[in-house]
Amino acid sequence: MTAPFVLVHADESCLGNDSSKPSRGGNAALIEAPAGDSVARWDFYECSPQTTNNKMALAGAIAALEWIRRQWRQASCSMSPTPSIS
Repeated sequence: MTAPFVLVHADESCLGNDSSKPSRGGNAALIEAPAGDSVARWDFYECSPQTTNNKMALAGAIAALEWIRRQWRQASCSMSPTPSIS
């Protein structure tokens, strides 16, 4: 059995991007994973009224990894036998 994989396309932005005064910003991601003979896709976005570009980049990466972890738990609970994660 081959290991499952996902592909994450992510981007972030912040208006002004001035480190001395945080401004509005956001991030988004498109997550793709194999689903039988096709590809399943999920997307999400976040926004913040006061942030920086770096904070949005990190928040987006963390959100994508957390989402993948939650999906893996749900999938592994319904599989038999449960795959080991190393």
